[in-house]
Amino acid sequence: MLHIGLDDTDSVKGGCTTWLATEIIKELSEFDLIGNPRLVRLNPNVPWKTRGNGAVSLIFGKGTGSKQIIGKFNDLDIFAFEKGLGTDYDKEIILNRIMNIVSKKIPSGFSTRCCYLRCISSRGIVLARCN
Repeated sequence: MLHIGLDDTDSVKGGCTTWLATEIIKELSEFDLIGNPRLVRLNPNVPWKTRGNGAVSLIFGKGTGSKQIIGKFNDLDIFAFEKGLGTDYDKEIILNRIMNIVSKKIPSGFSTRCCYLRCISSRGIVLARCN
């Protein structure tokens, strides 16, 4: 399975962590989304928050079990599967693809402190920080 966690990809000037998650879902369309994307709302009262003060977690793999439509990109239905199996992928290629999205979609000068990617497979774990 491929686990992706995004946080702090916005700023008071713009950007949006949940929007970036949709860009990653589009980019990794060869994988199935396992479960719904998870939005973690952090403390809205902290003075150093950016905008929405939320984080997003995504899990990708080979979908099994029932599936439901959770959205659309253009005219393409996006499904989330109830369960999933791991699938083979090249960790470095996936990490580079996601890091390219992050670097293109987040304007320079934004403080992206915590964009973590963790690829888990039978061959081990790769953890990268995108900043």
